[in-house]
Amino acid sequence: MPAKPPKAQSKERRRRKGRPGKTDVSVGKEAIIEATRILLRTLPPAKVTRTAVAQAAGIDPGLVRYYFGDITSLLTDVAETVAATMRGKLEISAQSTELSPGEKLRQRVRILLETFVENPHFHELFVELILYRDRDNVKALRRSITQRSHTELEKLLRDAGSKADSRFAYIALFGILEFFVTGRPVLEELYPTHVVGSKRLQNDYADFVSDLLFRDLKS
Repeated sequence: MPAKPPKAQSKERRRRKGRPGKTDVSVGKEAIIEATRILLRTLPPAKVTRTAVAQAAGIDPGLVRYYFGDITSLLTDVAETVAATMRGKLEISAQSTELSPGEKLRQRVRILLETFVENPHFHELFVELILYRDRDNVKALRRSITQRSHTELEKLLRDAGSKADSRFAYIALFGILEFFVTGRPVLEELYPTHVVGSKRLQNDYADFVSDLLFRDLKS
């Protein structure tokens, strides 16, 4: 069989190294991000590789590289997606006309804790990726999350008549809520196993945190 012309060989080689075939790209970025988010429920960010993501999404590892370039970019998109989902819930609560300022603040704490519980490695992802990377898109995401979240918390505290320092409260909430997830072995020493994973305990803890940090709420 005669050899392929040089141009044909070059074109085929470029396709293998670059854009995947039409069948491969039927899986979009959003599906890969969602598969990675689910993977992060059981794996810490440091153990998330292109191969692990590809296996979870049922795709070729090359597709991860094609869409995201590297794992850092993928994890940044995952963090942004989780943050966007949380923001949507927070905005619905903040815009409610049925909740008082104090109730909105309590609901905010519940939503934050719910996000940590549903995404148990999100705090680690935020710390390792968002806080200490110098990429422009990562810094922009960190700035956006911090400024918007702190501004919203500051307004809620003011509307609820709380004198708590909004910056201290913002910092404290991350640590005290995150430990409810990462400190599960401690919870299992304190509560029966079936209680540790219950929604009731989760909500009771969120209310406890609200009472602890915001004792002077109007309601």
